Amino acid sequence: MDQQAIVIRREEAAAAKALEEAVPAVQAAEAAVQDIDSNALVIIKNLPNPNPVIMDVCALTYFLYPTTTADGTWANVKIKLLGDTQLLATLKKFDPSKVKADAASRAKRKVAKLITDSGCQPGEQLMAFMT
Repeated sequence: MDQQAIVIRREEAAAAKALEEAVPAVQAAEAAVQDIDSNALVIIKNLPNPNPVIMDVCALTYFLYPTTTADGTWANVKIKLLGDTQLLATLKKFDPSKVKADAASRAKRKVAKLITDSGCQPGEQLMAFMT
């Protein structure tokens, strides 16, 4: 077996492991989207200066949203994400396999910042904080 084949197998194994680890989070996110209240989105959109955690979660969603290209400032998030009349429908049919690498990278950085800033770890503690 040549060196390139070995590298490919390692990368495939790493990708399979990452996908396996991500599945529970994706399933939890898909279930959570079903419970989003459109009135809550209007309230969040109308906040002039929301809690940093709210801004970070919205920015994270913004980075993964299919139609966004600008930076994740609160002004852009409000206009391009929260201002989208089809936001809930788009989120409900979101396909994580179509996320571009640069968007995934920005989202990962935002998640790391959210965890660091909030002092929470992914999972129950963060979800309890957000509810």
